[in-house]
Amino acid sequence: MERFKKASSIIETLKQQGHEAYFVGGSVRDLIIDRPIGDIDIATSALPEEVMAIFPRHVPVGLEHGTVIVVENGEPYEVTTFRTESEYEDFRR
Repeated sequence: MERFKKASSIIETLKQQGHEAYFVGGSVRDLIIDRPIGDIDIATSALPEEVMAIFPRHVPVGLEHGTVIVVENGEPYEVTTFRTESEYEDFRR
């Protein structure tokens, strides 16, 4: 739970900038079933360029998929732009 508390500042900052943002993925599942938490992922309405402008400590790792790693409180967090199912289908093999 402590890792989510640290990461919540990213979500709050994105919301203050007018974007939606949510915890997503396996870390949420792991929290619910009381498993050790690995990576924490965040989904947002902000575009990668907006995420990089908001957070000075970032690594543009997967811009083609809308993903930026934001380093906050000494921890890396993957922040990914929302995508629609039709966009997702385009990347399926």
